[in-house]
Amino acid sequence: MPIGPRLDRPSAVGDEGRARETSLAVSTALVIGVALVLGAVGNLFGPLRTLALGVGLVGAGMALFQRDTVSAYFFGHLCFLPGGLLTLAGIGTTLVASGAGPGPAIVVTGVAVALLGTAGGWANAVREGSLRRAAKQGWGALIAPIVVLSIVGGLAFGAIFWFEIAGYALVPPAGPSLSGLALLVGLTSLAVRMSLPRLPVRQLAPRDRRPAVEAALREWQSRARLGVFGGFGSWICLGTLEIAGIVDPVYAAIPGPVAALLSSPFLRAPIVVVGVLALVAAAVAWVVRRLAAGFGPDDAGRLGPVFGCFVVVCIALPLVVAALVATDGVGGGRTFGSLLGLALGLVLLGLAVFLLVFSLAPILTAVGLLPDRAGAPALTSGGLLVATLGAGLGGAPAPLVFATAAAALLAWDVSEFGTGLTAELGHVPETRRLELLHGVLSVGVALVAVLSLVGVWLVVRAVAPGAPALRALVLAVGGVLALLVPLRG
Repeated sequence: MPIGPRLDRPSAVGDEGRARETSLAVSTALVIGVALVLGAVGNLFGPLRTLALGVGLVGAGMALFQRDTVSAYFFGHLCFLPGGLLTLAGIGTTLVASGAGPGPAIVVTGVAVALLGTAGGWANAVREGSLRRAAKQGWGALIAPIVVLSIVGGLAFGAIFWFEIAGYALVPPAGPSLSGLALLVGLTSLAVRMSLPRLPVRQLAPRDRRPAVEAALREWQSRARLGVFGGFGSWICLGTLEIAGIVDPVYAAIPGPVAALLSSPFLRAPIVVVGVLALVAAAVAWVVRRLAAGFGPDDAGRLGPVFGCFVVVCIALPLVVAALVATDGVGGGRTFGSLLGLALGLVLLGLAVFLLVFSLAPILTAVGLLPDRAGAPALTSGGLLVATLGAGLGGAPAPLVFATAAAALLAWDVSEFGTGLTAELGHVPETRRLELLHGVLSVGVALVAVLSLVGVWLVVRAVAPGAPALRALVLAVGGVLALLVPLRG
């Protein structure tokens, strides 16, 4: 934005970067002015405030997804996903409140598209690669909570199953239960065998002792391998014999103190502790190794959905739960589990709707309907034209509708001019006076066009007072612009 650090990276001469700052500032002023005027006329300040905050966060997230660092991706998800939900909340509030017709909803939707184009223009993020990356990260963040819930459910089921088995093995209900002891030995040996190659024992040993340490590690790995096969093999054999009752006479012949020692948790618990400590040590070593090696661009892209899952579960979900609790008739009378499930469903559904709409942008860019070179100006002007159509259908005054249409065309003109300057001169030369001169001339042309349309409208009203002149003119302008789409470029 004009105030604060740039969100994009300045391009070199000849690159198709963002438009020059002055041209973007003029376009931004046009969008804000149209939004304020339409909000005042249609009493839409509440939804537009929510919308502006949401779209601003979405634009910041799109810009941060271009940084290729872990911290940038984290803060990008922190902005992108809540911003999408706020944008939907602003549009949804208007849809619920506008029972008289589609005009206000179309106005708010058009303003949302225009604001997204403006934010993406400042961040130079409305390009096919940037849009595709943002959509990919968003879908990954949406799928991640579903995958995590599935994994947690499966692990919980498996943990319950294994805890039942480990409980019988750790504290046998009757007799020494040597099969349970063999199971604990097999599990602990497996944990040690998996952990030894991942521990930095050799790297931390003195240089002159590293060959001996490496030989000792190989020996312990061989012992652990024997413990795995021996423990699990004995567990299967002894367990089969115990189920068949063949070893009951043998257990009965064991002296009481020895049987009590074999079935005591004080003998079996240290075996379990060794296995747990081996796994924890291997996990800590892996985490330390990853932190020491650092994270590259590929790691940032892979960790992005994890950050998105964190944002969904720890930020968006509690906010929606609080909103449901505060809403009479929705959160009242529900149990915490049902309330949490309803909130999670609403969050995932809202994100899915937002991402479906947002994914249209990279698709339109890929097929060529949204120009990759000037995607931000196209979204800005297109959104203002949609807002113009909504204002016309909503019964706004004719001069305001004509001025909004002129602002849409003017936003495209100044942004396209600034983009051309970027391609020819880059961002270093001073071009403010040239941009202001072009802006003043464009504003003059737009004023003449608006006054001409107002004159035509007054003449039509004087000749045929009952004719729907405003809607006819708005639809005629929209039809002409639609016919001009195949002639672009």
